[in-house]
Amino acid sequence: MILKPEHCSTCLGYTWSKTGYVPASGTGENGVLVVAEAAGEHEAIEGMPLVGKVGYNLWQQLSRVGIEREGFKVHNVISCRPPDNKLAKMAYEAEVIAHCAPLLDETISAMQETCRRNGRHLTIITLGQIAFKRILGLGVKDPILREDYLCYPFWSDRYSSWVLAADHPGYIVRGNHHLWPVLQFAFKRALEIAPGYAPAKENLARLQKR
Repeated sequence: MILKPEHCSTCLGYTWSKTGYVPASGTGENGVLVVAEAAGEHEAIEGMPLVGKVGYNLWQQLSRVGIEREGFKVHNVISCRPPDNKLAKMAYEAEVIAHCAPLLDETISAMQETCRRNGRHLTIITLGQIAFKRILGLGVKDPILREDYLCYPFWSDRYSSWVLAADHPGYIVRGNHHLWPVLQFAFKRALEIAPGYAPAKENLARLQKR
């Protein structure tokens, strides 16, 4: 386990454990940042996101369509493991996400620099609704969340990036295996956008009309 940094000492999540910090992982050389929700048990132990059972299933399914982990950067909305892996709708959800925001923003800034250096356009894949809301700054009742928003490229002015949403692989492994092709498509589309392909602007218009 990795000891949590000083930034974490004033966070409610610090009381969960002083260890189990999970920083960003990967080079991001392909221009795509994968943002999941929070660390699980194996992630907290190994200090790396998406390496447990859920992560194994994710990368295994992606490898079936020729996509490997190498080249991506991966981070979570919060960089530690919440009690019993529960984050959504918990009393501490908003507080710990806000406190962890600078860490994710730092990763995004580093990715922007990597993309500039490699001639890529930052593209973010969010896994699960928590990550999607965090990156686009959406409220829990935002009308976008009632639409079929998966795999659509939305533009983020805040991060100067395209954002594509996919279901969290943890949700898919719990009996929703028919959704793997949708997640695979989201990754394929992100890898098409990052080199410089410009998606149609109608999705930007949808976001602006909220």
